Amino acid sequence: NVEVGENDVIPLGIVEMISDKILSMVNSLEIEEIDSKTNQIVKRFCTFKDIAIISAERSKYKSLQREFSLKNIPSSFDSENNFFDLPEIEDIFSFLEFLYDPENDLALAAILRSPFFGFSTGDLIELSRVKGVSLWNKLQIASTRVGSLNDRQQKLYQRTWNILFDLLPLAARLQITLLIKTIIIKTQYYQFIRRKTQSKAIRENIETLLSIVRQKQQEGFKTIKDFIDDIRERMNAQSSISKNDSTISQDAVTILSIHGSKGLEFPVVIFLDNEIKNKRSIDATIDT
Repeated sequence: NVEVGENDVIPLGIVEMISDKILSMVNSLEIEEIDSKTNQIVKRFCTFKDIAIISAERSKYKSLQREFSLKNIPSSFDSENNFFDLPEIEDIFSFLEFLYDPENDLALAAILRSPFFGFSTGDLIELSRVKGVSLWNKLQIASTRVGSLNDRQQKLYQRTWNILFDLLPLAARLQITLLIKTIIIKTQYYQFIRRKTQSKAIRENIETLLSIVRQKQQEGFKTIKDFIDDIRERMNAQSSISKNDSTISQDAVTILSIHGSKGLEFPVVIFLDNEIKNKRSIDATIDT
């Protein structure tokens, strides 16, 4: 995790650290992959397109874009203006993806960090350290632990597990509109966003989503999978990653949101974390 400040600008030292790390990895870091023809493990050197940077906020992109331009690092960026990119819509979509597939770690991580459950980065890191085969399995284990967590985390993990455990069997029985409404009620989502200045707009956006779902149900969509597949197609069609430098298929570093990263795999992933309290304390971890 590369932790950054709470404003829209990544501190210069962190930006330089990221760009220098990328340049040091390209053509020097060895990557193992399966050869599609021989099914054998082969080694090759890292290229720019092997690297992805995942950020919780698109407002952080500009700092990276400037630095990459100065150092001639090719890059491609997420699109910004899209109904399905709105945080509340992405959160609901992630929730549905998790209910369809509880082993989807990215979807679960997204809703844990969302207003549905309000996990801090520290809460998520603590959960990730629990021994388990998936994030969902780790949450189950953590929810029953006694004494190894502080009281707040213990209550948070137990509440989260209980809500998700109750919702999972409903996913196959309820209509999607009713399922979304049940999610909002059980997680007390509206009580949380009531404190936000844009709470009215968030409610209106959710109502728009429910209208879209109702229309899809009238067209014959009955399952979560039907809706997920349709929305994913919409998101892919409307996502216009900048072509000033290159596209994902070309040799370029990809910068995208945690939601936009779903379904994609990269050998090297750099996470930008927005919760650092002391900007002089930088925890830089790169997954390879």
